[in-house]
Amino acid sequence: MLDIQRMNKRITIKQYRDVVDEELEQAKQELVPVCTVWAGVVPTSGKEFYEAYKISNKQTYKIYTRYLPGITTDMVIEFKGKIFEIVSVINYRENNELLRFVCIENVGEIYE
Repeated sequence: MLDIQRMNKRITIKQYRDVVDEELEQAKQELVPVCTVWAGVVPTSGKEFYEAYKISNKQTYKIYTRYLPGITTDMVIEFKGKIFEIVSVINYRENNELLRFVCIENVGEIYE
């Protein structure tokens, strides 16, 4: 669990939306901001890293925010110019106060 005082990082949650490229007159997907919030960003380590390694060999993070309705795993998180794929969204203790994201840093992949 994360102390609320450690939510001192600004993250932007983004979602892919279809946008029409007027020059080519074609639809393309673009990342657009959904919201910007305070969060705690914690890289996993030790046993957590080993378990996360089964998902991917990329760096895995736990990111905590206050509860936000409507956040899904088809969204991504931008933090310090990096894009994090959301693997899971957990309503911590099911009391609508805190969300915990398990995320994978997408190194070297182009999103925009």
